[in-house]
Amino acid sequence: SLVEIGSSYEGRPMLVLHIAPPSSKEISPSAAPRPRLWLQSLLVTLAGLTGAISLWLIEHIVSQYGTDAAVTALVNSIDLYIMPVANPDGYA
Repeated sequence: SLVEIGSSYEGRPMLVLHIAPPSSKEISPSAAPRPRLWLQSLLVTLAGLTGAISLWLIEHIVSQYGTDAAVTALVNSIDLYIMPVANPDGYA
């Protein structure tokens, strides 16, 4: 799911992609919290390649879930939060 976590200094939306297995929406409130992984890219202007890496990672995880055993195990065990553009003002 795509989550807007706020806006930048110049008013641009700050977006984070939350990747979790479909069944995670049905977890009861009393269940233990799942581990979380946060990945952000394009925080500074010299980090241009990190955006491409984040987009490749998102595409790989989403397309291989349910097909690749390692990807499926990763997504089933943790919540992934990926912010491809951490500094939308600087990127613009």
